[in-house]
Amino acid sequence: MPPPPNSGYLIVKTFERLYREFSKPWDGPGHFYGIPKKGVPASRRKKRYRGIDRDALEHHSDEDERTFGDLIAPRIEPAAQRLLAELEEAGKAADDFIRLLDDALEVFSLLERRQGFELIWAKNYLCDAEQPPASELLGFEPTWFGGDHFSAIADCLFFPRWHGPDKNGTLFTSYYESLNENGLFATAKEAFDYLDFYRSFDWTEKGRYTITEVRLQPIPG
Repeated sequence: MPPPPNSGYLIVKTFERLYREFSKPWDGPGHFYGIPKKGVPASRRKKRYRGIDRDALEHHSDEDERTFGDLIAPRIEPAAQRLLAELEEAGKAADDFIRLLDDALEVFSLLERRQGFELIWAKNYLCDAEQPPASELLGFEPTWFGGDHFSAIADCLFFPRWHGPDKNGTLFTSYYESLNENGLFATAKEAFDYLDFYRSFDWTEKGRYTITEVRLQPIPG
């Protein structure tokens, strides 16, 4: 298996789709950071998380299906996931990051629910990978670049699935307010500062983080 790349394209769910599908919306008074709230649609949110921790499309081959069966998540986009598996096998993708734009666009074209996904390009901000010329900077965040692409922003401030936020929803208020409209930081330094504060508590996820630059890749046509 090839090592995780330092940059590449990911096919991820849109914020609106994640918000709609989130199973644990906030049901208390006020607004708890950017966590989905019952009765409040995504369209009313001023900050919409658009980092890499958005249920990226996973490779899933027919061989995976035969070998692992019910032990792995069912395919949600069979044709696209099969092609992504072929790219991984050929060394053209790793950890669901696709190396070349043409390959990423081909996988994207096979999506059945295309309107629920978008294509992003991301990199370890320290690597010298050249950003795609037509891409748009969304922001910076501290993540596990490989694996499940865990984000300390997403889990703490938008879609708590593991550790979640502090119990009172006050510790991270200043950091939440400084996020841009994409739910990310405008600079790598701000992402570093947030990560240092986040990791200072014993209940947060430690792990090995990468400050990740995230860019939106337009889809032709």
